[in-house]
Amino acid sequence: MDHESLTELFAELGFRSFAERAAKIDPTKLPVPTTAEKANYHLVDTPEALADLVTQLNTQTLISVDTETTHVQPRCAEIVGYSFAFKPAEAYYVAVRGPAGERVLDPKQTLEALRPVLENPQIRKLGQNLKYDMIVLRVAGVTLAGLAFDTMIASYLARRGRPQSQPRRPRPAIFESHNHQNRSAHRQRPRTKADGRSARSPSRHVRRRGRRHSAPNAPDP
Repeated sequence: MDHESLTELFAELGFRSFAERAAKIDPTKLPVPTTAEKANYHLVDTPEALADLVTQLNTQTLISVDTETTHVQPRCAEIVGYSFAFKPAEAYYVAVRGPAGERVLDPKQTLEALRPVLENPQIRKLGQNLKYDMIVLRVAGVTLAGLAFDTMIASYLARRGRPQSQPRRPRPAIFESHNHQNRSAHRQRPRTKADGRSARSPSRHVRRRGRRHSAPNAPDP
């Protein structure tokens, strides 16, 4: 492990405690990296396979959840399928809609079978943009509970602490010209009653005790 590069990276991201922990790691005791495992994906398209999956999900404390839908707007979307994972290199896809001729599960019955898992706060959920899945499921009548981790939020927070790689671009000249015109117009505008003075000459009429009187004309010289 390259301690120097790792320390520089943590310093750049502002992870001071991580930098301190990394400095205490003994490289000779680190596990030897292995090649990536071959992924094993399961298509759940029968009631028997769904029941087996639900049984496994109910025994988990942390699962990855994702919904496949027909629209990017969650309130306009219909659920096409559900994705679950709780083991490394293994995942399940529950199909409830698909191309004509392909075997899929009944959408309503599948949702009811998954409801106890999705609404169980003891089974923590992680995913990407879980807010979207939460709204999609809420529209379908299910309250997603046990939200634990969102990779999209984590990515935003990690990038938020990084310094800008490029200097801030200068403002276009049109904005500076517009601001200059506004300042000039503000200095040149006539005073109004809102400024404490009136831009007009004093009125020949004055108000005294709620009654209106005409000011006497000045005598002829």
